[in-house]
Amino acid sequence: MLPPDARAAIVQIARERRAPVVEAGREAVVWMRNAPLLSPEQKSAPGARIHLRTDARDYGEISLGLAGDHQVANAVVAVRLLETLEALGVPIGPAAIAAGLSDVRWPGRLELRGASGGRGVLIDAAHNPAGASAAASYLKAASPGRLPLVFAVMKDKDADGMLRALLPTASALVLTRAPNARSLDPEALARIARAIEPDLPTTIAPTIKDALDAAWERGPLIVVAGSIFLAGAVIEEIVRS
Repeated sequence: MLPPDARAAIVQIARERRAPVVEAGREAVVWMRNAPLLSPEQKSAPGARIHLRTDARDYGEISLGLAGDHQVANAVVAVRLLETLEALGVPIGPAAIAAGLSDVRWPGRLELRGASGGRGVLIDAAHNPAGASAAASYLKAASPGRLPLVFAVMKDKDADGMLRALLPTASALVLTRAPNARSLDPEALARIARAIEPDLPTTIAPTIKDALDAAWERGPLIVVAGSIFLAGAVIEEIVRS
């Protein structure tokens, strides 16, 4: 739900433009089933399975291609937008809409990738506290326990806010640098992390490969988060290996 002042601003602009306001959350009903738990053997991070019904039609059960509870709300917005286009004469159809929700992929956003030796890495490019909170919410629901976390962040980001969201889901923390000149010094990150969770095992790795290996020493499934640059570098490292 939007804050009242934000909604009022949107409604005002829509009136000025003589455009209709579609309030997706008030015009759809969603029943959600719990997504299966994460495991390194999976080919993708499991999204929620929902039953979606709008004022236009009942879509039945759909398995969302993108993981995270926040993607349920995003899916409803997308569906209502497509239904609005249909009402304007654009032929889309329910099968195409359902397929779009199921087949969509977003590299680096709660993306599960397999690696050699039956290992896996959940990569999320969360680079602000809101993104970190969404990732943490997913991990709390999809993982039966804490997982090793590889983390790097840019100097101009809220590292404290992100770590406060993510550290409660981490069994250990491996800090490194993303391949960007703006990447924050891992030593500075370590000081922030130890102030938040002083008992959490925390190490610093000089390279992306070293960071991944150090995390995998603690378990076959690990998490990477904190920077789009870090996510990209990890994907490249996994492809090379």
